[in-house]
Amino acid sequence: MKVKIIFLMAIICCIYRIAPGEDKEAEAYFNAAVTYLNGATIEQGIAKCKEIIKTHPEDTYFYVTLGHLYEQKGLHDEAIAEYNKAIQIDPNAGDAYSGIGIVYMTQGRYDEAISKLTKAIELIPDYYGAYIDLGQVYGIKGRVGKAENLYKIAVKLNPEAYDAYNYLGLIYASKGKIKKAIAQFQKSINANPNYAEAYYNLGTIYIDLGKTEEAISNLKKSIAINPDHASAHYNLGKVYYQMGLTDKAITECKEVIKLEPNAADAHKLLGVVYYNKGLYDMAITKSKEANRLAPTDPMIITDAHLVLGYAYVKKGDKQSALQEYEILKTLDKEKAKELRHFINSI
Repeated sequence: MKVKIIFLMAIICCIYRIAPGEDKEAEAYFNAAVTYLNGATIEQGIAKCKEIIKTHPEDTYFYVTLGHLYEQKGLHDEAIAEYNKAIQIDPNAGDAYSGIGIVYMTQGRYDEAISKLTKAIELIPDYYGAYIDLGQVYGIKGRVGKAENLYKIAVKLNPEAYDAYNYLGLIYASKGKIKKAIAQFQKSINANPNYAEAYYNLGTIYIDLGKTEEAISNLKKSIAINPDHASAHYNLGKVYYQMGLTDKAITECKEVIKLEPNAADAHKLLGVVYYNKGLYDMAITKSKEANRLAPTDPMIITDAHLVLGYAYVKKGDKQSALQEYEILKTLDKEKAKELRHFINSI
């Protein structure tokens, strides 16, 4: 697994510390280290940062980078410790405050995250990444207007901030401003043609609009970039099912389950597809599995019990079908009536 770290903040800080031509030896050393880290695995990066810190203990860049690496491994306490070391050396290390803010956001400590990310912006007002991260926190807290404004600042500072466009698209979609959402997702793709999430979100909107070809095209692009995108596989499976392409739908659902074995919605959809293919035993198995995995999700268990009832009728097991009917009466009376009518019609 290659290191995926945003080096921009640390590089900005380093520009002020090592001006080009001021210390050519230090500058060359720094550039060589960054080149190595960009191609290293996380473990190699951690080892290299520790090695460099021994000889350059006052260089905050490598403490911050080490913090990023620990963060990616889920070692939050270790990450915060490294960021704090950078702040002790340089109280104006905005990238370190940003790093702590991101960890706090991951931990659900949203108010503390806001405090740290706001501090990062105060120290370096043109750091667009901090505006994006702060926007995410406000979005989680339900302050969508604040998040929207922060994303707009981010794209103003950096017109290539593809993730900010994507988040703006999600906000507009949630407000029902579909044309504006599509425009933002397209800007995200234009800024970064390899950003799977924007293709996924665009594909999802096209599903809602009934634009099947556009939906399939964008979902496939998302999967081509990120084959492990379970939600893209699931939505593609739904589209294929709606088109009557049951074998393709089954393939996508199986891929979801391979990636996320406890994905109840994929098990439920497989149950529906198997039923429509006349594979009643398999439909029963998958529907039961969906119920087991999501016993408190009303949408999943309602559809799963309905499929179970239909499948039992098809197998001639009226007693089991009636049991599903009794369960459905407590979940959805209309679907219970639908099942009862089907039972009586056989």
